[in-house]
Amino acid sequence: MIWQLTTEVYIMLGAGAVSLTVASLTFRRGRVPGSDPLGAITLTGTFWAWTAALEVASGSLGAATFFHKLSFLGMEAVGIAWFAFAAEYAGRDRWITRNKLIALCALPMVTTALIWTDRFHHLVFRSLHMEEVGGHLFLQKTPAVWWWIDSAYTYTLLVGGILILGYLFVRAIGLYRRQILALLAGVVAPMAADIVYVQGVGGAETVNWAPAFFAWVGLVLYWGFARYQLLDVTPVAREFVTEHMGDALIVTDTQDRATYFNLAAEKLLGTKLRGSVGKPMTEVMAGRPSLRAVYEKTRNLSGDNSQEWEYLGRYYDARVSTLEDNRGRARGIILVLRDTTLRKVAELALDDARQKLEERVMERTAELAAEKEHLARLNEVAVEIARCVTSADVLNAGVRLARAAVGSEAGTLWLHSRKAGNQLLGNEGLPRDTWQTLRHVLETSAEVDLAMTEGIPVCIRWPDSGPDSGVSGRPTI
Repeated sequence: MIWQLTTEVYIMLGAGAVSLTVASLTFRRGRVPGSDPLGAITLTGTFWAWTAALEVASGSLGAATFFHKLSFLGMEAVGIAWFAFAAEYAGRDRWITRNKLIALCALPMVTTALIWTDRFHHLVFRSLHMEEVGGHLFLQKTPAVWWWIDSAYTYTLLVGGILILGYLFVRAIGLYRRQILALLAGVVAPMAADIVYVQGVGGAETVNWAPAFFAWVGLVLYWGFARYQLLDVTPVAREFVTEHMGDALIVTDTQDRATYFNLAAEKLLGTKLRGSVGKPMTEVMAGRPSLRAVYEKTRNLSGDNSQEWEYLGRYYDARVSTLEDNRGRARGIILVLRDTTLRKVAELALDDARQKLEERVMERTAELAAEKEHLARLNEVAVEIARCVTSADVLNAGVRLARAAVGSEAGTLWLHSRKAGNQLLGNEGLPRDTWQTLRHVLETSAEVDLAMTEGIPVCIRWPDSGPDSGVSGRPTI
């Protein structure tokens, strides 16, 4: 085998070494979003650079063709690994499930099989031959139809990954944007080199410098590791939190145009982010007039303030903050609407329970006061009776206490008997002639007799001019 060690060979070998170093650093980052596919990209770059170096170093057609076929394995893996990295880094894991990765590998596997059997059908290359350029032999290729199909497929994956990161870049802020710029800056260089090579295939281009430019990818990634914590801090967590948080998150620009909603905000507003970006919030909330009124009031709050309000039977705590860039310039407004229904319902229930407890305490206090007064009266009765010596003293004490209880100026106690008639047992404050007149009324009045017989109360009214000889009222129960 004839070997030709040219400058191109040393560049390719060095580039592969740089890519291998970055692959090692990447895998040391542990299990973080994008680490495995990004490590696969750099390893692929190592393999591609070293097989390309061996192809350039080969001075015979057979050896150069063999190593070129090996390098195709690296070229095929680059597109898949890049797309998988972009999807995982952006949190789109559902795009790169095992079955979908198998589907993505289908065409590259067909290409690999066609590469190694190309001499029988020439679907990949119409011809392969060695040509001397600058005193060295290089493998020249004339591509066939499948080569263009495979190249288009690979570039579709590469562009797809770039678009994923571009979409993420638009939605990202601060550190995350700088991370994405570092990634895009890294992948653009080898893509540009490969495009130049592809356009010159079959012409003056003899070496594909894309594998060598993977060293640039490695340097950019290493810079990203050191400067922007690449793979240590990724926007996946932020995307997951904002999309799945229970609070509604609304972001507007300085012109009050919608720039971002999360899923909770879409549900609250009754609209999708895709159709609302760039529209004035007044238009976005056109179908929610009551919510719009609250939004207008809330967004005018000064500083980092909050306001509680009710909407459609639910309670929300609205907090507004100013979105500033790294220079302190206002770039928009962040409005967070937190559903506080459970807390508010609990607070209302607690207030209701507290009010009922206060009412019950007041009622119980009144009951205790009444019981205290009753006990005081009983105590007074007990003291009065304890002072009595005879039964007449007890009866007079009873009349006196009863008169004091009802606030009467005078009172008497009578015993009614069929045989003995009405007997005066106690008198307090009534002169003799008055209670004698009262006895006459009690003994002669049919109404009083009926009331006594039935055991119902009777009211006897005494005119101011003097006692009446009869009952002016009728018995009442």
